[in-house]
Formats: sequence, structure tokens, C-alpha cells
Amino acid sequence: KYEDAEFVEKIKSIALNDPNSAVRSAAIDRLVKVNAIIKYPELETFAIDKMKDSSYLVKSSVIHCLGRINNVEALKYAEPHLKTNHLELSFALANIIAKSKAIDAKYVDFYIHQINNAYKYYSINYFYYFSQFIRKPSFQNLVELNRVFGFVLDYQNKNYESTYTRYMTGQMMTGLKQQYYTLLKDISLSDAERSSINTNLKKIEAVIKTVKKRN
Repeated sequence: KYEDAEFVEKIKSIALNDPNSAVRSAAIDRLVKVNAIIKYPELETFAIDKMKDSSYLVKSSVIHCLGRINNVEALKYAEPHLKTNHLELSFALANIIAKSKAIDAKYVDFYIHQINNAYKYYSINYFYYFSQFIRKPSFQNLVELNRVFGFVLDYQNKNYESTYTRYMTGQMMTGLKQQYYTLLKDISLSDAERSSINTNLKKIEAVIKTVKKRN
């Protein structure tokens, strides 16, 4: 059916015209599957135009769609929604940002904001993508690494009784540990910077050991 042009046009029509936002969203997801099989050349242009849709659910599907085709474009259209409180849209953004090459401080702000404002169960999803984000080879800004470390340590201390929290913050600590060790290879670091890194590494080791023992 995906190779039937008339069938594909029908899905496109549903994505454009169905009065139910969940149906429009599902139709966009279906077009992504069409593209994976037969390559739907107009999909990127179509998806970008659908960012005008009034539904945040539809926008979230569009962001996922663009991420499969052109991550740079997906990130560009995600930018205006970094402070969104819509669950599906924020998940789409968290995913796109994690998979992009972006390492700007505003994306650290995004993850911290979403984690702090999410129901505890949903915070697991943000932590998952945040863990991917901080493991990017280019994420080597000591100020931002220390900021993430401080946030994760504080969050864990406040929510330590949750098994999910211990697991996800443990993953974050492991990622930070890897980045700190990479950064220590930078010969331009000052003695004070090296000292702060080593202090944090000791704290991370203690946290990881405690989490393993508790779990």
C-alpha cells in the first residue's frame, strides 16, 4: 500500500484535514513510515508546513518526522518551543536535542526545566535524553559540566528514595565521569580547574558506589 501513490495522498489528506488532532498526528507518523520504505520526497516540505498546525500534539509528530529527515531543520523548528509545558512536544524536543550536535547552555536549561517541572515518573524520560546530551564528545565546557553535576547531585539528594531517580541520576553521573576524564587530558586547564574536576570525580565515585549498593 505504501507504494500506492493514491493511498499516500489519502494519508496526506488526513494529516491536513482531519478535525481530530490525534488523527492528524498519527497520519504524520504514518508518512514517516512511508518515507522509510519508498522515500517520500515532499515529506520535509510538507512537515515544515504542518508546523503551522494549532495542535501541539501534531507539532510533536512533525518534530519527530523532521528529525528522521533533517535534524538541523528539526532543531530550528523546535527552538521556539523550548519552554513548552506540553508533554508530547517536550519529549519530541528532548529527543531531537539529544540526537543533534547542539551543546548550547540553553539546551541544558531546557532539560533542567523539564525535569524540575515534570511529574516524577515522566522525569525519567527527560533524564534519559539528558544523559545522551551530556555524553556528546563536544560537550566539554567545564562550567556547564559543573552546572549539570550540581543539578544532578541536588536532584538525587532530594529524591533519593525513588529507585528510578537513583538509576537515572546514576546514568548521568557515569556520563559526567567520562566527560571529566576526557577534559583532564586538556593541557590548557589550570591547576584550580583540575582540582575542581578531581573533587567532583571523587563525589561521583561515592555516589555511584552508593547507588549500586542501594539498588
